[in-house]
Amino acid sequence: MTSIGECAFLYCSGLTSVITEIIEPFSIKDVFSSYTYNSATLYVPKGTKEKYKATPAWNRFKTILEISEVTPIQGDVNGDLVVDVADISSVIDVMAKGDNDAAADVNGDGIVDVADISSIISVMAGR
Repeated sequence: MTSIGECAFLYCSGLTSVITEIIEPFSIKDVFSSYTYNSATLYVPKGTKEKYKATPAWNRFKTILEISEVTPIQGDVNGDLVVDVADISSVIDVMAKGDNDAAADVNGDGIVDVADISSIISVMAGR
């Protein structure tokens, strides 16, 4: 990616996180709203935080974290920093393959099974 169009995410008021894999951040203009800059967390590749802090508009994010600084989120099986249906799908894939992937063992009982899906649903429901 070499650019992001002006106003691309301006009206996305529900953004709580922005995840980028851009190693060399480029200047952006009027891409996000002031609300997003103040409330969303910008997740950047390891070793690039200072570059983002020095790049126009990216530096307006109040919170910038390198991916390596992120505490794992319970239930985030696929590692996208969001607990959602995609994580349930990941557990099902692990179960279908007969693997015992530690990331898919959400409840920590040493077995990847339907109980892990139940744990993800609980996280999604805020329980």
